[in-house]
Amino acid sequence: MKKRVPKLRFPEFNGEWEEKNVNEILQDSKGAIKIGPFGSALKKDIYVKKGIKVFTQENIFQNNFTLGNYYVTEEKYKALKSCELEPDDIVFSMMGTIGNCAVFPHHCEKGIMNSHLLRIQLNSEINPLFFYHQYSSSFVKRQIKKLSVGSIMSGLSSSIVSNIRIDYPSTLEQQKIADFLSTVDGIIASEQHILDDLQLKKKGLMQKLFNRELRFKDNDGREFPEWEEKRLGEITNTFKAGESITAATITETGRYPVYGGNGFRGYTTTFTHDGQYVLIGRQGALCGNIKYITGENFVSEHAIAVQTNQMNNIEYLYFFLDYCDLNKLSESSAQGGLSVNKLVILKYLFPCLEEQQKIANCLSLLDNVICEQQTIVNGWKLRKKGLLQQMFM
Repeated sequence: MKKRVPKLRFPEFNGEWEEKNVNEILQDSKGAIKIGPFGSALKKDIYVKKGIKVFTQENIFQNNFTLGNYYVTEEKYKALKSCELEPDDIVFSMMGTIGNCAVFPHHCEKGIMNSHLLRIQLNSEINPLFFYHQYSSSFVKRQIKKLSVGSIMSGLSSSIVSNIRIDYPSTLEQQKIADFLSTVDGIIASEQHILDDLQLKKKGLMQKLFNRELRFKDNDGREFPEWEEKRLGEITNTFKAGESITAATITETGRYPVYGGNGFRGYTTTFTHDGQYVLIGRQGALCGNIKYITGENFVSEHAIAVQTNQMNNIEYLYFFLDYCDLNKLSESSAQGGLSVNKLVILKYLFPCLEEQQKIANCLSLLDNVICEQQTIVNGWKLRKKGLLQQMFM
């Protein structure tokens, strides 16, 4: 058995940490590995409006077991009771190359897990929150990546989880680490809540502005003219997909940013566009997403670059198209898509240039506040990442 020491440690503790695989630190009263069972494979037609909760990957992704509206009857729950989650269970999402993890809390609504979840129950050597934080570290992610090599499909399995190595100190030091990192998580959650509120306020403000419930007046206090119906093609002088680029020519650093259907992709050595543009993702998982770019950039063929004419404001168009949720217009196909020909004929009501500018200025101010708050959230996440790297080997 190896013993190790982390780079960052609370000063009152010393001595080496022990190392064991997950299958060695599970509840194991009879010598059997207590990993699993897999959650039940539940069909949609057995769900009811009210009953016993069914937990899904959404609860793990959001680390929130109050989310979701899936329920089964008491009778079905009794038949699937082996899949019931208990306090301090470590619950994993089985999908994705890394997977997510959460600790099932005390005083939570009882329920069962579905077939996309996997759980383990730790013995008394390991603090569940300590395990959760170590699982979130690059130390464990590297192991999962290595253990996943050769797997038929991406995702977690009981075999992968049971072979993850965990390093751990005394229960007292585990508790101190868990409390400290949980405090950091609490700060991140608090700052994220502020960000979510700001984004919600922006959404509400956009709805009022673009539905003309809230109107500006000109600099002399007079009403602006009524909005006029126009096609998107009528207010723009550029409405064209970008150019093709190979993955081999895109690097992590460089001079010219590359934007595709899902947003920023990296950097390259040439540019296709110079100036202010609104980008519409026309292919990919985020089809219909909107980006605003300035300066010299490379726009790939999976995005549409749009530029307004002199009678319309480019920032206004950015906010308006973001509000329009163009993803719902994605064509029905194996992979959703948007075409230039389909978009340029779309008709919307547009205000005059001066009112467009006032709307854009208003939303830009709120965007600046949101951007500052996002920087705070990202900063705390980066701090936690650094802590995890130093507190776990």
